[in-house]
Amino acid sequence: EGGQTPIEAASLGIPIIMGSNMNNFKDISKSLILSGASKSVSNKEELIKVISELASDPLTLDKMRNAATNWHKLNHGTSERIALHIRENII
Repeated sequence: EGGQTPIEAASLGIPIIMGSNMNNFKDISKSLILSGASKSVSNKEELIKVISELASDPLTLDKMRNAATNWHKLNHGTSERIALHIRENII
């Protein structure tokens, strides 16, 4: 259970297809799906369907690539901003 970080793929503009059990990255995964950078599948049949659809639809594939790149740009440096906020307001 869990999954590999999808942040690296997003940083490279790679469309992401993930299983429904991304426990290690729940918020990130949800955000990527909402942004259009990722799709979630529940089983092998759904995975095959999504891959087939993306392989035959370059426009959607490009939209997912752009969404991944934009998501990463918007979220890059989040950890540093949180740490700075903690240092400035709590410590």
